[in-house]
Amino acid sequence: MIGKLLDDAGASSCVVIGHSMGVQSATELAIERPDLVSHLILIGAAVDVEHRTVRQQALRLGVNSVLEKPLLSMVQSFDVLRCGPRWYLAQLKLAMSYPIEFRLPLARQPVLVLRGSRDVVAAAAWSTRLAHIAHDGTAGTINGAPHAAHHSADRAVGKAITAFLGQRPS
Repeated sequence: MIGKLLDDAGASSCVVIGHSMGVQSATELAIERPDLVSHLILIGAAVDVEHRTVRQQALRLGVNSVLEKPLLSMVQSFDVLRCGPRWYLAQLKLAMSYPIEFRLPLARQPVLVLRGSRDVVAAAAWSTRLAHIAHDGTAGTINGAPHAAHHSADRAVGKAITAFLGQRPS
């Protein structure tokens, strides 16, 4: 579906960015439509193979909500309520079953795996592991940022992405 939307927009050779569970969609797009994806940026990659249960993820997300900016936590809570807890739990269960550790190596694009240094969802060891198993992977950390580093430290994330793209031609 994302590929069709990009086709309809006339896009090609895109830098694709995914956050949290969106990392899974970004990875699949890179695998299924390599013609559309030049580089893959994964921020706060979920779901760590060592913590692949709904209970563990809910606990981590709960702790994370205290670390994020209050407005972002409110928006996220509202979104979950608007979609309904049943829908959200169904999506969370799907995310738990996605084997990113087997899928990511199939992506042939350069990959940047970013996480905030205070990210309790995407642990440092997990992010480093993903960068190592990627075809051409690099791990990066945004100091002081929680899980949604692209919200709380947008300039630092932008600089990390710009530096990564400058080092790797498309």
